[in-house]
Amino acid sequence: MSRISLTVALLLLGSLESAHAQPVPAPLPDSPATGPAQLIGRGSAAGAQERVERATEAAESAPQADTTQDEETRQRAQRALAQPEVATSQTDESLPAGTIRVEVTDPNGRPVASAAVRIGVMVQGGDRDAISGQTNAEGVFEKADLPTGSSQAYRVTVPVEGAVYGATPFRLDPSHGQRVRVRRMGTTTDDASLLMVMGQTVLELREGRLHVVQQSQISNLGAETYVFPSGGLPVQLPAGFTAFQSQAMMSDQRLIPNDDGFSLQGSMPSGSVSLAWAYDLPISGRSMTFRVALPFRTARYRVISSAAPGLRLRVTGFPPAQAQDARGESFLVTELQRSPSDPPLRTFTVTVSGIPGPGPQRMIALGAAGLLLFIALIFVFRPGDRRKAEAAVLDARRLEILAEVKELERLRSASEVGPKYHERRLRQLTTELARVLQLQERQAAVDAPATAA
Repeated sequence: MSRISLTVALLLLGSLESAHAQPVPAPLPDSPATGPAQLIGRGSAAGAQERVERATEAAESAPQADTTQDEETRQRAQRALAQPEVATSQTDESLPAGTIRVEVTDPNGRPVASAAVRIGVMVQGGDRDAISGQTNAEGVFEKADLPTGSSQAYRVTVPVEGAVYGATPFRLDPSHGQRVRVRRMGTTTDDASLLMVMGQTVLELREGRLHVVQQSQISNLGAETYVFPSGGLPVQLPAGFTAFQSQAMMSDQRLIPNDDGFSLQGSMPSGSVSLAWAYDLPISGRSMTFRVALPFRTARYRVISSAAPGLRLRVTGFPPAQAQDARGESFLVTELQRSPSDPPLRTFTVTVSGIPGPGPQRMIALGAAGLLLFIALIFVFRPGDRRKAEAAVLDARRLEILAEVKELERLRSASEVGPKYHERRLRQLTTELARVLQLQERQAAVDAPATAA
C-alpha cells in the first residue's frame, strides 16, 4: 500500500494551513444529555459553543513554537492531510425528477459490479425507511419514481468490508434527479496511519461539577480506509464521569457509551474527521485530579480552563499554563507539540486546584448553620440552654437540605445537571435529611416527658 510517512506528517504539523492547524470546528456538547451518545438540541448549546470558541481563540493567541519547514515538505504534508472526495452528490439535469443514480467505482475509477447500495430515507416527523440494491455490470444502481420536495431526505451509502462510504444527505429537486458517485477504497485494520493532528480539552466550572469538552481532529494519512475493531476501539474516560454526550455524526464514526467511557465504531477513510464529546466530573473539594486517555498517536494537544480567581491548572508533561484573554474573558492555556522522536502520548493527568467554594446563597446558608453551631458549642457548658441550641442547628440544617433539594430539581428540569449526577446527589441529600430528622425525633422524645410533667 502506498502510504505517506507518519514521520513526515508529524514533523510538519506546525506549518500546515489554518484549515488543519485550527481546532475542531464541530458543534460542541453542552449540558448533560438525557440519552446515550446524543447531543440534545437546546438553547444553552449556543452559549457553550461560544464559550469553547472563546477558549480556543485564547489558546490560538498564545505564543507558538517555531515549526517552519521548507515549501516542498509543507506541500507534502498538505497533500497527506487533504480530504479526498470518496463520495459526491449533486443535482443532474439529465436525470428525470424522482430519480437517484448511484455510480460505484474502485480507487482507480473503474466501475464495480454487484456492489451493495443502500438509500436511506428520512421522512419529516422522524420516520425512516431504506431502499437496498446492487450495481449492474456498469457499476450503476438507479432508483426512479421517488418522492421529491422537502418532506423527505435521502442518504446513499455503500458498505464494503466493514467500512461504509456515504454521501451527504440531500432532498430531491422537484425538476431533476440526483447523481451520486462513490469511490470504494481498500480497507485495513492497521491504525499506524491514524494521527490526531489537533486535540483539546476545555474545562468549565459548573455548579458542583466540572464540565469537560474534548475535541479531536483525526487524520487517516494512508490510502486505505481504516476499520475499527469488532466491538469498537475502547476510549476510557476519567473515573466517576457522568452525563456523557457526543456530537451527532454524518460520517461513519459512532461513539457508543459504556461504563468505562465509550467505544469508537465504524470506519475512517483517507483524510480528516472531527469528533467531539463531553462529560461531567463531580467536584468534591478545592482540588481535583483526573486522567485523560488519548486513543491515537497525537501531534498537538492543548488543555484550556476558565480562569476563576485563584484557580490553577497543571497538566503532567505539559508546559506551565499561561493566562490568555479572548472576548473579555480570561483562560488558562497549556499546549504540547510532539515530534516523531517523542514516545507516543497516550495519557496525561490534569490537576485543577484553587477551585472556588459554593455560590453566595449556599455560603450564606452554611454560614448561618455554622453560627448556630458555634452558639451551640458555647452552650455546652450551660446544660439548661444546650438543647435549644442543638434544636436550632438541626432545624437550620433541615431547611438548608430542603432548599438544596429544590435547587437540584430546578437544575435537573433545566437540564443543567445530568440524570446520574441528579440521582447521586439526591440520594446523598436524602440520607443526610433522614439523619437530621432522626436526631430531631430523638430530641423530641427526650423532651416529651418533661413537657408532659
